[in-house]
Amino acid sequence: AQRIHLKEQEAQQSTKLLACQERCKAEWEAFVKEHTVKKEAVDQEHAQAVGQLSTHYSDMKKDLTRFAPF
Repeated sequence: AQRIHLKEQEAQQSTKLLACQERCKAEWEAFVKEHTVKKEAVDQEHAQAVGQLSTHYSDMKKDLTRFAPF
């Protein structure tokens, strides 16, 4: 009877462990997905800022060449 009881406990613990592993796996996948979306947004924002700065400095360079002869 004790061996049967121990096997039942092991089975329950194994079931709980599998459920916990599945929950952790789902949480990890959600975490990775969320941060991938955030990373893409930051990358896009960065690219836009770089483009704006590039344009701004290009315009400044043009203005500088116009006033260089003075």
